[in-house]
Amino acid sequence: MKIGEIIKRLRKAKGFSQMELAEKIGITYQQLQKYEKGKSKITVDRLIDIAKALDVPLSAILSEIYKKENIEIYSEEEVVFLEYFRKISDPELRKSFLKIFEQLSKK
Repeated sequence: MKIGEIIKRLRKAKGFSQMELAEKIGITYQQLQKYEKGKSKITVDRLIDIAKALDVPLSAILSEIYKKENIEIYSEEEVVFLEYFRKISDPELRKSFLKIFEQLSKK
């Protein structure tokens, strides 16, 4: 499945018109239409904007493409964990958390 088709399906599932989603991400509905039809390439930054506007993780858009190619991506929980882990600035605290998760994974 192409990115544009996925965006269109997610947009409709959220109940947004092309105009509404386009306004949320600061583009014209014509440009969104081009994305959905695959007539314009989408930058990563724009894809992130679309995911935020649709209130879905970026992986929700990319996962179907990766599944088709048998490429594994991180789950939403893994992404959230990584975001929180990166916010821990103390190296010793990071090591402590890693030890805890190592022990938990052995159970």
